[in-house]
Amino acid sequence: MAKVIPGLRKNTVSSNTNIAPKPDPTKTQGGRTEDDFAFGIFKFRGQNILKYNKFCFENNLDLNSEENQIKFLFILLRDDPSLRGAELKEAETIEQAAQIIHEYILKTNDGLQNTIDTAYDLLDRNSV
Repeated sequence: MAKVIPGLRKNTVSSNTNIAPKPDPTKTQGGRTEDDFAFGIFKFRGQNILKYNKFCFENNLDLNSEENQIKFLFILLRDDPSLRGAELKEAETIEQAAQIIHEYILKTNDGLQNTIDTAYDLLDRNSV
């Protein structure tokens, strides 16, 4: 019969109190904001991310393409009345359209001026 030597088979890893437990991936980790879970230039979240992924997959499109994100936004505006697509169509200025986008789609006014500036830049580039 084998001789047992005390302490020889001691698990040194489990007795080390300096090792932190692995985080539970099903729970939100501290320090994350809602924007960490947003995607793209229009900050798609929740169901809209899933719909966008499905849209790109079914049409064999690049997820990171800004053009595809814009196409998808138009689909959302057409199909989801809560996004105020009809109001956006009736906007007479870039500022009004940007305000509607920020209020109803992005749900924040952070970066409103950047959206306006970007829209004017795109307008200038496409009008040449």
